[in-house]
Amino acid sequence: MRKGIIEDSKKLLISLYEDYVTRYKEWNNHNLPRISGLESYHLKLAMVYLKDNECLKFNWMLGGTNGLQNFIPFRNITPKGIQIIETKNKFKKFFGNIEGFKVR
Repeated sequence: MRKGIIEDSKKLLISLYEDYVTRYKEWNNHNLPRISGLESYHLKLAMVYLKDNECLKFNWMLGGTNGLQNFIPFRNITPKGIQIIETKNKFKKFFGNIEGFKVR
């Protein structure tokens, strides 16, 4: 059974954080599906959820690539997003569980 938007959002935020602390390269329509491991439609829903909850900061553009709406390449996890990833109780409160949480 497929997990929902919150689980996809957790997977995306964890993937972006790991990428953020290990290398410096902007995220775009071509590398974000590979980094996240999510299909385009589910990736878009997770991005919307994290953007609406102020964990990621980026801007959408018109059009799409491989089923994913275009966005301006970005490299920005907000302070709120970093606090969620790095603080166990905030991670649990935001995602509803601690599955996937690692002490960083």
